[in-house]
Amino acid sequence: MLTIPAIVNGVISSGIIILAVSKLTNNKKAFQSIGVTTLLLILSLVVLRLALPFELPFTKPILSSKVLPFFNMYIHENYFFGKFTVLHLLITVWILGGAFKACKNVLRYIKLRTTTKLFSKKRDRTREYSDICLKFYNIKIPDNLKIIKSNSMGAPVIFGLIKPVIIIPDEEYTEEELSFILCHELIHFLKKDLWVKLILEVICIVYWWNYFVIVELKKAFANIMECRADFSVIELLNEHDRIEYLKFILEESKKRKQIISTPLQLNFANNYETKRLSNIEKRIHFGLEYDKNKKFYKSKIICIFITVVLIIASFLVVVQSHHSYIDDAQEGEILFSINENNAYIVQYSNDRYTTFLNDGTELFTLPYIDESLKNLPVYHHGRFRRKVK
Repeated sequence: MLTIPAIVNGVISSGIIILAVSKLTNNKKAFQSIGVTTLLLILSLVVLRLALPFELPFTKPILSSKVLPFFNMYIHENYFFGKFTVLHLLITVWILGGAFKACKNVLRYIKLRTTTKLFSKKRDRTREYSDICLKFYNIKIPDNLKIIKSNSMGAPVIFGLIKPVIIIPDEEYTEEELSFILCHELIHFLKKDLWVKLILEVICIVYWWNYFVIVELKKAFANIMECRADFSVIELLNEHDRIEYLKFILEESKKRKQIISTPLQLNFANNYETKRLSNIEKRIHFGLEYDKNKKFYKSKIICIFITVVLIIASFLVVVQSHHSYIDDAQEGEILFSINENNAYIVQYSNDRYTTFLNDGTELFTLPYIDESLKNLPVYHHGRFRRKVK
């Protein structure tokens, strides 16, 4: 069941993990010991948690009778126009914000796709550059991957899902430099990084208001995917060519003053939407010290275990509001227990629930079903609708 406490649980637990991963990616020793595959797995679990903001059948509520009841009453009972409450306002802003971001991304994608179509025939270099990949790495460019020369992006990038395109600036490169670019972008294609970015863009549209998602999570994914591509290229190179490759990344990053960023795009010499040289320096330091033979199984297992435990814990319990009617009772009033055997709820509308005793006595009306009343049967239009779970 989708509820506000469940969404809050997901946001908090994922935020903690995202912050931890961001710190780990800034620490050279930790990054090397955990590895890019483990970090990507952890971030994938975070995305999965954000995609499932639900209370499950086994979720146990922790009742709050101090703060949350006042918050619940505020968002359910403060009206703007007619029956338009604060909760309705928040939901409307959430939906409109997501729709705006989605439309913006789609328009940027269409604009770039149109641009690549204009240049695809005149500046198609697929056959020529395929020979370079075969010569240096004995790798064949897939038939559905096109390579064009264009200054439309400002940097070497790979773009698109169904018909992916590698865009290389219309500049003079040596064959070795072209091989570096092509191999790096080809690794992104083979690792399905563009599909990962598509899923990430969808999550960012839904959680457009969450800083940890739209900034930290995107930056962490971009940094780790770029490092994974660097490491994959480095594994194909000797010691001298490794140094040349890393020097080339640094030179490219210095040349690129403005890089156009669009959805479903990965840049060669620039991390996601950032022009800070420190991120490039990080990639170079990691590349210089990369050793595929080093194994740190203990660190990997510990990180995955902590992540899984935190995510499972976020599903096990959820904090919910609880209104104590005993506390509201006046001196001298007779108190009795309300349960499924002596009371029921009638739903008149989506924000009006009236509780009755079985003898027809009306007790009170609330704009929602309180947690303490969720064992009562609910009737709607004279028919038994459900028992709240």
